[in-house]
Amino acid sequence: LMYAAYTTALKLYSPGDEDVSTPLMFGYMGLSNLVLLAPVVLIVVLTGAESLALLSWKVFGLLVCKGLLDNVLSDYLWMRAVLLTSPTVASVGLSLTVPFAFLTDLLLHGEAPQGLAIGGAVLVIVGFILVAISGAREDRERSESLALNGGDRDEPRDDAPTVRRVRRWCVRQVNLCR
Repeated sequence: LMYAAYTTALKLYSPGDEDVSTPLMFGYMGLSNLVLLAPVVLIVVLTGAESLALLSWKVFGLLVCKGLLDNVLSDYLWMRAVLLTSPTVASVGLSLTVPFAFLTDLLLHGEAPQGLAIGGAVLVIVGFILVAISGAREDRERSESLALNGGDRDEPRDDAPTVRRVRRWCVRQVNLCR
């Protein structure tokens, strides 16, 4: 339920791909998580429910690398997919990991999936194609409707100037550090 709300809000409040500062958005998400979850971790450690005694600097470094390569990269690519397509297409596209896992097992280990697994993978691929075609058709019809009606009066207000100001400020800060 929360995933659906997050995906839909992302698409709703970011009207176009060019209007979204991806690093800024992920920075705000990270800051929010830090502020909201750090007290929870502190309480868990102080009450003794969990111990950080086994957490060495090597393990901490490996956790950071895994988080950056796995979570940040996959979330960034997923967010780009939501902005470039739709929340539905991007979410259904995540299910393509199952057929790709079968293909990887076949190519790297020579292990072929069983008959039902192959049938399920084919159904996942067909479902993704149908959702993508349907989403493209809906986008095309909406664009044509907006062109005929002169725009949508119920659209959320355009925050692009604010995003551009924040982006210019960030670029100036990076240039000052050079």
